[in-house]
Amino acid sequence: MNALNDQLKTLRLSHVAKALEQQQEQLTTYAELDFEERLSFILDSEILNCNQSKIQRLKRQAKLRVDAQPSQLVYKEGRNLNRKQMSELLTGSYLHKHQNILITGPTGAGKTYLGCALASSACDQQQTVRYYRLTRLVDDWGDGKTDSRPCGSPVGSARGPLPKQQHNGHQPVACKGVVQHARQRHCRRCSNGSAGTQ
Repeated sequence: MNALNDQLKTLRLSHVAKALEQQQEQLTTYAELDFEERLSFILDSEILNCNQSKIQRLKRQAKLRVDAQPSQLVYKEGRNLNRKQMSELLTGSYLHKHQNILITGPTGAGKTYLGCALASSACDQQQTVRYYRLTRLVDDWGDGKTDSRPCGSPVGSARGPLPKQQHNGHQPVACKGVVQHARQRHCRRCSNGSAGTQ
């Protein structure tokens, strides 16, 4: 048995080893099951634990600013949160449609929490997520790296043109102009010696 456990660990099937050990400790529970049924339970355990490990890894890699849970969203009057719309967004359908979400509101309205809740939900669906401040995102768009570039570096994209947003029938607003404006403000803060945290 020890040799079998060593083989499973060599194959990085630690969850299979634990499930097998559990079946051996509870022989009366599994005695009436045939080989295929017992094996199916073991493999189900491996799949479940692998999925959970992946979700935990995705959430760590996302580096979300707050640990926001969709179940803790507050839909009180005045927040203008549509419960039906949020339910649809939390399904992740917008990801498969390659759509974007733009969250607006005054300071303290909960924009960051809402964004992180959507990101956490995406991780639960095994989607890759990453939290960025706008200036860092501009840098990443520009050179494909996550480290900051010196102020004054051109805002370009080796991955193609920057996307555009359209809102309720209004003329499309180029994101390039938005991020250039953000970079100009950031660079002015740098020159004044009061740059914000990246």
